[in-house]
Amino acid sequence: MSLIFVHRVVIRRRHFLLSALLPYCYILFLGVGALIVTVVSTGLEAVGAEGFDLLFGMYVSLQGPSRVLLYLLGLAGEVFVLTSIYR
Repeated sequence: MSLIFVHRVVIRRRHFLLSALLPYCYILFLGVGALIVTVVSTGLEAVGAEGFDLLFGMYVSLQGPSRVLLYLLGLAGEVFVLTSIYR
C-alpha cells in the first residue's frame, strides 16, 4: 500500500545567505512597523479631542465610534504582529 501513495517530492533548499538574512530582515520590518505605529499614535494623540478636517470639508472627530475603530485597528495590528512572531 505504501508504494501506491509514495510521491516524489523535489526538495528545494534555500541558499544559506538567504536563510541567514531572513531573520534580520524580519526584525528590521518589525522595528519599522513599530516606528510607524508610534508616529501615527503620537500624531493622533496630538490631535486629541479636537478632530480634524478631511478632504472636501468633511470633519472627523476622534470621539465615540472613531475612537473604538482606532482601538480595534490597533488590537488587530497587535494580534498580527504576535501571530507573525509565533509563526
